[in-house]
Amino acid sequence: MLFRDVAEGIHRLELAHTNTYLVETGDRLLVVDAGLPAVWPHLLPAVHDLGYSPDRVEALLLTHGHFDHVGTAARMHREWGTRVRAPG
Repeated sequence: MLFRDVAEGIHRLELAHTNTYLVETGDRLLVVDAGLPAVWPHLLPAVHDLGYSPDRVEALLLTHGHFDHVGTAARMHREWGTRVRAPG
């Protein structure tokens, strides 16, 4: 379920008690944490609902490597060409 504007320009996609954040950065989106793999079918509709397309997703930022944060990272990179950033 998409919760719009949990803070100005920040939207939360919640599924199975995990959160993926969609942050508006001008005319692009930054995705923060990739949730579980089950988030994938909900991600594109959420991006479109906010008025964007996958090519407007500037990057995926992973806050850490737990399974409930990285679930769609590889697929976003493979299918959308999204850059994935993670702590070092």
